Amino acid sequence: MLGTIAGVLMFLWYVLPAIMFWRNLRKPRPRNAYQLYGATVLTGFVLAVSAAWEADVDLKNQMDSFDLNGDGSIDGYERTPEAQRVMDDWASDTGRTMVIFLGLPVSAIWYGLCFPVLYFGKWLVQKAFRNSTH
Repeated sequence: MLGTIAGVLMFLWYVLPAIMFWRNLRKPRPRNAYQLYGATVLTGFVLAVSAAWEADVDLKNQMDSFDLNGDGSIDGYERTPEAQRVMDDWASDTGRTMVIFLGLPVSAIWYGLCFPVLYFGKWLVQKAFRNSTH
């Protein structure tokens, strides 16, 4: 289970292409598509790494809450079913550790799928408004 901040960061990662595209449309001198794509991919990578870091901190804090004697391990009477669930979540979440390597290519692929759709939508809207005024 992601923490609130990590969840918000991941939501922003998903909607970042639309946000960047919309902001670019509002500029007096918009960036070209390649500059916008590059800036979005880099920003998305930072968001993904930040979300993973925040999730890691959240899981570590949850694990520390079960360490009642403060020795850095959860054993004996500290090992409850809830503590076991948190330890399993921490140990099995490979996405957090692989985000440094996979964040950039995954962001590039996701945003590479989103931007053509956004630009096609822009083209359709422009064409519809051009045809309706004539």
